[in-house]
This record gives sequence, structure tokens and C-alpha cells, in this order.
Amino acid sequence: MVADAMFAGELKHLSGYGSAVHTHGAVAADRPSASRDGVLLSLLSWNLLAPPYKRPRESEQASRSRALAQIALVRESAADVIGLQEFWLEQEHMEAWSNFAASEGYCMLVSPRTGGKPDGCCMLVRRRRLAGLPSMETYSFDDWGNRILQCVTLQLAGCSDRL
Repeated sequence: MVADAMFAGELKHLSGYGSAVHTHGAVAADRPSASRDGVLLSLLSWNLLAPPYKRPRESEQASRSRALAQIALVRESAADVIGLQEFWLEQEHMEAWSNFAASEGYCMLVSPRTGGKPDGCCMLVRRRRLAGLPSMETYSFDDWGNRILQCVTLQLAGCSDRL
């Protein structure tokens, strides 16, 4: 078991806890970008600041506008793998990101936080970069912060190792 030094919470596996994988179509290996040393992969990580945690509070319209601007920046990045923290689980927000994932060719993997928190982690992975479906596990530190860890294993097209 892994322990967190700052909060001393024990990391517990959350088997089947509300986690979801949305492939938005078949996973089809494409010709990956490659270098002499192997497959190149672009990564993006972003804490989106879920609206319930924004101070001062913003209007629903401001939350929608901010989410659409975030989606536009993620689209512009053209990253192969995108890790999003404080990913808001509100239906309209989820639909906007799900529509983005479907239109841009991403698998969308979502892990809600424990304790009824309104957010979680989301990982988006370009389907054409995959040789097979990703697998995902969600872990909880089981602490006062309801913190989670999303662990995703990928098999990339053109790469024999699993990431």
C-alpha cells in the first residue's frame, strides 16, 4: 500500500467506483509519429478549477464560457493524452467534453471523487494512437479531502510496451 506523507492517507483501490470509459467509436491504430528513438507522444495536464471551487463564485454562464474556452485550448494543443483534474461532473459540462472527445477522436476516461464531490479526474487519449482499449483503475486516499488517483494503462500503436 502507498501512503501519502502529507496527509497519511492510505491509498485504497476503488474497484468499479463510478469510473467510466467512453471510447466514442472503435480504437483504430494509425501511423504514429516516430523518432529514431521510438514513438513520440504529446501530453497535456491541466487543473481546470471546477466551478464549485472557484472564488469568487461565477455565474452559470461564466462557467459555461470558461469550459468552452478550456475545450478550445485543449483542441488547439492537439495533445495525444490529456489529463484533467477538478473535472466537473455536472451533466452539461460532461456533455460538452464528451462531444469534444467524440468529434476529435479521443477516448474519455472519467474517475469521480469520493464523498459525493462534484468533480474528479478525466483522461482523454487519442484513439488513433492506441493499439487496444485503455484500462483504468481508480484509487482513493480515503482521507478528509476525498482525493483520488486515476491510473490508466495504454497500449500505443507502434510501441510494444504498455504505458
